[in-house]
Amino acid sequence: MSDALARAGEVVAEAWDDLRADATGAGEVASQLDLLLTAVRAERDGSAVPDLVASPLARRLVGRLRGAYLASPDRAEDALATLRAIEAVDLRLAPAWSERFQDRLEGPGGLELVVEIAHDLRSPLTSILFLAETMLNGRS
Repeated sequence: MSDALARAGEVVAEAWDDLRADATGAGEVASQLDLLLTAVRAERDGSAVPDLVASPLARRLVGRLRGAYLASPDRAEDALATLRAIEAVDLRLAPAWSERFQDRLEGPGGLELVVEIAHDLRSPLTSILFLAETMLNGRS
């Protein structure tokens, strides 16, 4: 791991207070950040990346890590490889849309989502049926 990436991790860890909405405390931020730095290092070296849990905290930490890394000077070759690794870790944390839809259906607003989808489908179908009947009645 480059010195610049380690320094970026320290900068993000020191500003953990900004992440209170997504974290229970500095310990949670530190452990999640350590896991993300390990994942970036593994991604960069081409080795096995540890399992990552996509969470709002992890997504925010990756964004902050990227920003802190870009703010620090580094060799161009090293910077490009590290940024590619950070992006790869970010992609691993991106939600799969099918899983996200399933999570929304199972969540507290799942019934409301089904009602909205049914309404959105029913309205155009009702309009199409009305127009078809009007056209059929107009011909007779």
